[in-house]
Amino acid sequence: KINIGDDIGVAKIAAWVIKNKQPNLMTIHMFNLDHKEHEFGREGPEVQQAVTLADSSVGIIWNAVKDAGLADSTLLIVLGDHGFYDTDKVLNLNVLLAEAGLLRNAHNGDWDARFQTVGGGAFLYVRNNNRKIANRVAAILKSLPANQKNYFRIVDHAEMKKIGADPNVVFALSALNGASFGSAYKGAFMINKKGGTHGHFPD
Repeated sequence: KINIGDDIGVAKIAAWVIKNKQPNLMTIHMFNLDHKEHEFGREGPEVQQAVTLADSSVGIIWNAVKDAGLADSTLLIVLGDHGFYDTDKVLNLNVLLAEAGLLRNAHNGDWDARFQTVGGGAFLYVRNNNRKIANRVAAILKSLPANQKNYFRIVDHAEMKKIGADPNVVFALSALNGASFGSAYKGAFMINKKGGTHGHFPD
């Protein structure tokens, strides 16, 4: 029985395709390690087990290539798609906007400003690019106490333009000092939570 919820299941499906269809090009995503690193950070037994499963999955795929008689004509490339950063804090930036009345409902479009968060990065969108609202959000961030402000830095529009970021983003934040960004707009602004993430602004 194949469990498509883990890397071994994915590898077995890929092996079947290789043996029965012999594709010219095949890309396969092993995703369990990413999940474990988000949950536990970069180290620990759970992460090591995920690495072992990924390695075993590559073995299943390569054995399928050999069984199909394709070893001499196959190039197998194994790579990681991004790095990981250990975290112990989560900042829910949209909580600040909700408390200021700028975000009423994040799911039905009832907002004047909202952050789109992606792990170590957060991108501010403002309705109709309203400069007054953008300035208000900047003022909210600057008014935070030092022990909260030291978990992020502001990435201005000019800096984002250099890397080809979305031109509709007013400004962005990059997490610092073991922080990441959450998507909640209700509850606490900052919570203690160990794990791992990626998506920080390139330094």
